[in-house]
Amino acid sequence: MAMAIDRLSDGVLSATVTGEWTAPQWRLAQSALVEALRQSPDARSLLVIVENFLGWTGKGWDDLPAQPTLDQQIERLAVVGEQKWEDLILMFAGQGLRRIEIKYFLEGELDEARRWLTPGSPPGTSGSTL
Repeated sequence: MAMAIDRLSDGVLSATVTGEWTAPQWRLAQSALVEALRQSPDARSLLVIVENFLGWTGKGWDDLPAQPTLDQQIERLAVVGEQKWEDLILMFAGQGLRRIEIKYFLEGELDEARRWLTPGSPPGTSGSTL
């Protein structure tokens, strides 16, 4: 698994993730996200671009300690990826269980996802929801 974090304009952080994920790798990635948010106190949205994703493996997925910290600052989470991962990624992200808005966009909808994350855009527009 690999993750690269970039700061975009208008209070949006972007993370690109690839490969197969293990729980320890995800915990490290969450720590990196928390640090990126600490360095970007105006960030309120997170764009996750999923490329060449191979799924999750191993044990230990029951404890994700950084989620409360992420939820304190992030208001919207957009995930862009392949159709085949949509349901599993939305479930993994906790759509409907967290206070933040979470939407899934298909690979060709990156610009639409960025627009949805822009401050002031109306909630609930575009993207897939469950």
